[in-house]
Amino acid sequence: MSEVIGYQLSKSIRATANFAGGLAYQLLAQKQQLIAINGYENIQVLDTDPVESPAGLGIPVWMSLSMQTPSYTYANKSYPAASISIPCTIVAAYRVKNIVETVIYGRDGTVKELTSRGDWKITVDGILCNDDNKYPYDLVNNLKSVDDYPLAFKITHRILNKIGVTHIVTNRLEWIVTPGEINSQAFRWELTSDEAYQLQLTNDQAILKTT
Repeated sequence: MSEVIGYQLSKSIRATANFAGGLAYQLLAQKQQLIAINGYENIQVLDTDPVESPAGLGIPVWMSLSMQTPSYTYANKSYPAASISIPCTIVAAYRVKNIVETVIYGRDGTVKELTSRGDWKITVDGILCNDDNKYPYDLVNNLKSVDDYPLAFKITHRILNKIGVTHIVTNRLEWIVTPGEINSQAFRWELTSDEAYQLQLTNDQAILKTT
């Protein structure tokens, strides 16, 4: 049985989609493709490895990601609401502090003042996949529609939400070529964290508050 599984996983995702176990083996194949495409040689993939596998910050983890944008009007053109849920992604995030360094005469080094913490810079590596032998046009269009949204929108991801990232803006979406694969499309998505604000008028003064 293990030899059959090993043979099936060495084939494309379309082979695993119809194999006994269905979704579990499909997710395993997605993980292996992500490793091959993005070069995460330090990640060991097991057939018992769950998708929702938490890890420390700075370590790529397998975890589902979902987001939804409302309908909107931009440049006098209306766009419908869009949403997408990706069951298997690798997410990495980092944040840089905004520090002012002041040189003082007669003293080695600098005096450092923390002014604020910067935005989280997030990279999402994922793969969109159909269960049949057809290219995932609908999933690709959904992801593109979400990426086209011109404002910040809400994101659902266990670790990102845990570190305080609830809203993001999109910076760059790259489609990665996967030779020999018919029913899958890999991508790399670069995002930046944002916060939702409300502008309130009180006694003729504008107050910016975080929602």
